Amino acid sequence: MPALTLSGGQTLALGSSAVKAAYLGSELKHFNPKVISDLEVWNDFSDASTLFQGSDGTTPATAPGDPVGYAYDKSGNGRHATQSVANNRPTIAADTFNGRRGLTFDGSNDYLS
Repeated sequence: MPALTLSGGQTLALGSSAVKAAYLGSELKHFNPKVISDLEVWNDFSDASTLFQGSDGTTPATAPGDPVGYAYDKSGNGRHATQSVANNRPTIAADTFNGRRGLTFDGSNDYLS
């Protein structure tokens, strides 16, 4: 299982309850995925400045319930996640997790690729 080394030298297996606890605490609060070598894609659904309603990336998606048809790739590799079919777009979640917003997928046909 892949592991993550924290600033204090502690190694945690990704997906473990310890990683979840660390995230909910403060250890991973300032984690930046760009420090991962060979990072391929980084879609940050909690960053409203990277979410757009249409697949063309022109109209910001900022409010709960807004559809998301384009999510900017923060890795710098240009692998933006898009959905051109309006009825297949996830929406911005009304609730947050640890103060961070996410997306809601309907479990049927919502996806970004």
